[in-house]
Amino acid sequence: MGLDNYTKVIYGWKITNDKKIHKIESELEEVCENVYHDDMYNIVDDFIIQDTMCGEYFYFGALLGSMDVYDCERGANNEIIITTELVDKVTSAYNQMLKDYPEVGEIFKKYSKNKKPQLYVMQNIW
Repeated sequence: MGLDNYTKVIYGWKITNDKKIHKIESELEEVCENVYHDDMYNIVDDFIIQDTMCGEYFYFGALLGSMDVYDCERGANNEIIITTELVDKVTSAYNQMLKDYPEVGEIFKKYSKNKKPQLYVMQNIW
């Protein structure tokens, strides 16, 4: 069994508190299943990054890029170019998701309260 190893770029928020991570995951799962009758990942997969192995982090926001580290080792494209157009496109998609799923938006709003979004470049290994 190998590990998946991605470099990801996201403009949004990060949660590192174990209790808050568990709480946001539970709230999202409950809302997606009970309100939208769908799996959480079908609704917000493009807008979250989770530590599925250890549960040490949870990011949410506009995902600007994702790059498979192993593909880069094999000679594939090894860069993510962030343009104004890309930022506008993914931010628009994030905002549209919040409008389409207002209950999800309320959960995200609760966990981003009083914090400004930041640009994160991180390794997501699972």
